[in-house]
Amino acid sequence: MSSASHAPAAFTQALPSYLNPDHLGPWGTYLQQVDRVTPYLGSLARWVDTLKRPKRSLIVDVPIHLDDGTVAHFEGYRVQHNTSRGPGKGGVRFHQDVTLSEVMALAAWMSIKNAAVNVPYGGAKGGIRVDPRQLSRGELERVTRRYTSEIGIIIGPTKDIPAPDVNTNEQVMAWMMDTYSMNEGATATGVVTGKPIDLGGSLGRRDATGRGVFTVGVEAARRIGLEVMWAAWPRACSPRPVPAWWRCKTMAAPFTARPASTCPRCRPTWQPTAPWPASPAASPWTATPSGTRPATSSSPPRWKARSPPPTPAAFRPAW
Repeated sequence: MSSASHAPAAFTQALPSYLNPDHLGPWGTYLQQVDRVTPYLGSLARWVDTLKRPKRSLIVDVPIHLDDGTVAHFEGYRVQHNTSRGPGKGGVRFHQDVTLSEVMALAAWMSIKNAAVNVPYGGAKGGIRVDPRQLSRGELERVTRRYTSEIGIIIGPTKDIPAPDVNTNEQVMAWMMDTYSMNEGATATGVVTGKPIDLGGSLGRRDATGRGVFTVGVEAARRIGLEVMWAAWPRACSPRPVPAWWRCKTMAAPFTARPASTCPRCRPTWQPTAPWPASPAASPWTATPSGTRPATSSSPPRWKARSPPPTPAAFRPAW
């Protein structure tokens, strides 16, 4: 027998066997991002293969009775990418085009985001291939509760904590919390975030995602020297007051360069009453916190979502 030593076999493989290498979808985008930063990881690069494989992927069947008495089946997912830093954390989306590849990528990005901001959570994500617009409220509740029961074996306050995402909201989270609590035999408010305030939800959760986009966008524009124009629905047309963080003192008046649709509540009566001027100094419109109005008119303001950009020094929000 030969005494020659043999090189150790490579036991790692980046691509899971259950994915199609020709159609990786969003997971392929995530893998490209990991490969792009690997040269900068130094000694930590040995963990790259761990990042390229989700810890756990659960695919479930979600059967429900429809209102017409028939039984429909939907495909559900819950992926836990990494839980080394703590319980998995990530939303649940209801959409007819959700795929396992998409949910895997979103779970992986949750791992990265939680680690980047140093919160003690891992990355997870969930979804159901269903168009919620085609379901009644009762059918949507049954889908949510059955899905929660099916993934209940891997979620929990210390294991994996779902949250709202695309086409899911406080009501969906309340159904999930209630279903999980019934199955566990005890109230478990910590099993989901994004719950109604009355069930232990957090103030500001509803606006958190939009606020984050706003903050990051403003900061990014500031760093590259880009002047930011902004637009918002007027107070009278908003179902609730404009939050204080939106009334940013560092931003220019609420105008942008190209026309856009107005508030849906205003659109039936909105009409331009004067041509747009060539310069702000010649404008018959004045900027107000709730929109624009003719400078010589005492009538209620007619909201104009966008108009020619004024000079930065000439127009500033009054708040």
